Amino acid sequence: MKPWQITIIFIVALTLLASGSLAFARTRLVVLPARDAAVLRLAKGLPTLVQENRVLTLSKGVNPVDFSWQGVAIDPASIILCPLTGPDEARLLSVSYPPGENALVWEVYSSTDRELPVVISYLLQGIDHLVTHEALADAAERQMTLSSRLVLRNFSGENFPRALITLDQDTEFASLSRTGETRQIRFFESAGIPIEKTYVWDSSAMPHVPDPDGPAPGIPMGYEIRNTSEAGLGQHHLSGGKTRVFQQDSQGSSIFLGENQMDPVPVKDRTLLILGDSRDIQVTLRRMKTRKTNTRKNKAGAVQVYDEIVEDKFLVENFKSAPGTLTLRHVIPGQWEPVDMEHPYTLKAHDTLEFDIHLAPGEKKSISLSYKRLNLFTGRFSRYNRF
Repeated sequence: MKPWQITIIFIVALTLLASGSLAFARTRLVVLPARDAAVLRLAKGLPTLVQENRVLTLSKGVNPVDFSWQGVAIDPASIILCPLTGPDEARLLSVSYPPGENALVWEVYSSTDRELPVVISYLLQGIDHLVTHEALADAAERQMTLSSRLVLRNFSGENFPRALITLDQDTEFASLSRTGETRQIRFFESAGIPIEKTYVWDSSAMPHVPDPDGPAPGIPMGYEIRNTSEAGLGQHHLSGGKTRVFQQDSQGSSIFLGENQMDPVPVKDRTLLILGDSRDIQVTLRRMKTRKTNTRKNKAGAVQVYDEIVEDKFLVENFKSAPGTLTLRHVIPGQWEPVDMEHPYTLKAHDTLEFDIHLAPGEKKSISLSYKRLNLFTGRFSRYNRF
């Protein structure tokens, strides 16, 4: 006997009471057929959305259909019955909840005797998951093999012998899941993914001018991968999860390089698998000039609001005897607009620019930016200029 059971109950008898009135009696006649399939839509920290494909055997007219459950935590308000046919052929009329029971009763109208395919969906507690990745770079650090696993824990009280597991927006694969079981499933693997060792400097986190009397600050460094068709990927999101990075060595074995948390990577986006900090590249940011423009004054003639033209210069130096790629991330607080940007950039957020800078061995580069910060305040309201 399963821990919980869903049954169809039809009213097939009318009993004439002494008063002459009619009453309906819910009588179990048919056990709901086995699932044709089930979809488990996983969401981190939230109940699992279960969608079941079933086939109901209906008579012409109105059919009371009883849905009951025991030993599982289902949110009753989340249970939905969706007939897979036109509304003129079959439709859901109403739903009621018998008091004191883990059950509800749908009234389903059918224009004829029929077998009706339906989807029953509900939110189920007791299933959790995590995603892990393993990345293996080749000895030359040019390509990588990426494999992804799902660790699925089922303490819901329900078995799913046939299920389609859905992660993120578009990652799905078939598996089974039994109650009380922890299952590890490898759902993705791709070899020959191009990688590039990349350094990331972020103006919101790194010192703008390195201390001349101290060691150069370390810049986060790692392997960049792109979720694109050109890289052999790009078919679906890469799920976020703990990622362990290895590299092949000259002996045919592999060495462990590091572990970090990879964020979800949408199609056509990129991510960096951080390996640690490096001092091979140094970045200095200098504020060259500022000037006020478009000033607005109060009735007394004092400036209250103004715009500001800002000129910044980045000095970048590669100390390596090999080429290097730097992702330079610059944050401009508040409202702003470009004036003269010397290097192409990508706008990652309304206040965050990213520059991809390729450096030859030992190369030094300078990059100048000119932009306008808008609607800045003076006096006691100037604290609002720092967002």
